[in-house]
Amino acid sequence: MSLSEYTRKCTLGQEPKLHLTEREIEAYNSLSDARGDIVHIRSALHGKSQEQIKSYFANDRFMQAWIEAATKIIVQWDSILAGMRE
Repeated sequence: MSLSEYTRKCTLGQEPKLHLTEREIEAYNSLSDARGDIVHIRSALHGKSQEQIKSYFANDRFMQAWIEAATKIIVQWDSILAGMRE
């Protein structure tokens, strides 16, 4: 939206809508993906007893998958933060 169009809308009492930039849309989508990953991780352990949870973490394959999922989330967050700082 041009400055003159923005000024015209404000003068007429309208509130111009703010549109997300491509970068903001990418950050939003990445946050959404990270949230989904966190929900999946939480769901994997929800309602499990402490003994079951301990047995999961004693399993090498489970721990590898857990570490990979957590690493993916951390990388997404780092990427979002780096993009916001630019």
